[in-house]
Amino acid sequence: MAEFVYEWHVREGKAAKLLTQEKSFIPKKEGEGQEKATLRKFLGRHDKLSWLHDMSTTQWSAAADTLETLADRETERLSRKKVMDELDHSYRRCVTDVTLL
Repeated sequence: MAEFVYEWHVREGKAAKLLTQEKSFIPKKEGEGQEKATLRKFLGRHDKLSWLHDMSTTQWSAAADTLETLADRETERLSRKKVMDELDHSYRRCVTDVTLL
């Protein structure tokens, strides 16, 4: 059921709700954590969304890896590829800075 709802959000251009959903999701009862895992799995199959999710949850390495993949696949717009490459490098610097602390 959750997959259907997530797909609907993407089709209807409401994917931002998915990205903010997990931030506000706090398991209160046993089993509610499953929804969080289902959303993470769903976003993992949608690269264009997953890097935003990784960024918002401070998973810099995962965001950088996804951006690198997206940049490598980008063939239509050079400017989009450059932005993804710059973000990839920025997130990799975040990982380096955090590990140095």
